[in-house]
This record gives sequence, structure tokens and C-alpha cells, in this order.
Amino acid sequence: MVLMDYLQWDLIAVLSLCLFGFIYTSRAHAKSRLLNKRCNEQAKIIKSLQDDIKVLYKSASNLGTGLKKLEHGAKVLKEQQEQLTLKEPNQQAYRNAIQAIQNGETINKVSETSGLSRGEVELLKMFQKFKVNSSVDNKETIE
Repeated sequence: MVLMDYLQWDLIAVLSLCLFGFIYTSRAHAKSRLLNKRCNEQAKIIKSLQDDIKVLYKSASNLGTGLKKLEHGAKVLKEQQEQLTLKEPNQQAYRNAIQAIQNGETINKVSETSGLSRGEVELLKMFQKFKVNSSVDNKETIE
């Protein structure tokens, strides 16, 4: 009988240890599944961020290329503008003088501000009068 009692207690102890081991293992397995799920979610987020970084890098590269083209175009335009200014330095003076004449400024004032001679300004004023008169005559003949 005593041997039987020891075997029962030994059996109960072993079964208890097995039960606690099973509970511990199942909890560890549940935690492991949860951690694997989180790990997979974070891996997806990391992949998405990597894709976003690739897109940003490609966009920045394209933007840099476009910026270089714009800078080159601006440089070419500046050079062309400088060449035009060197070719026709007086053209701007004439344009300014014509604008001043159209605004009704006096011949002396236009001559002073534009740097043109009084005779040039008088000639421009006559051309402007002729231009205005001829455009009025053309309108009258059309109507």
C-alpha cells in the first residue's frame, strides 16, 4: 500500500508538471505567434517605407536633372540677352523715348531721360503723329 501511495503521488506530481509545462508552452507559443504577427506587420511597413524612399530618390534625381536643364536654359537666355544688348544698345533708348512721347512728355524731357538728341526725339514724335494719323485714316476708310 505504501508503494501504491508513493506511485500515486509520483504520478500526480508528474501529471502536475506536465500540465504546468503544457500551460507554459501554450502561452509561449501564443506569445511567439503574436510576436511573429507583429514582426510580419513591421516587415510590411519597412518594405513600404523602402519603396517610398526609392520613389523619393527617383523623383529627386529627376528634379535635379530638370533643374540642371533649367539652369542651362537660363544661362543660354542670359547670354543671348547680352548679345542682343551689345548688338542694339540704342534700341532700348528709342523704345523708352517712344513710350515717353506716347505718355505726353515734352521733347526736352524725353531727350534728357533717353540720352537721344533733340532732333532724334523730334523725328520720333513726328513718326508717332504720322502713325496715329494713318491708323485713324485707315479706320475711317474701313468703316
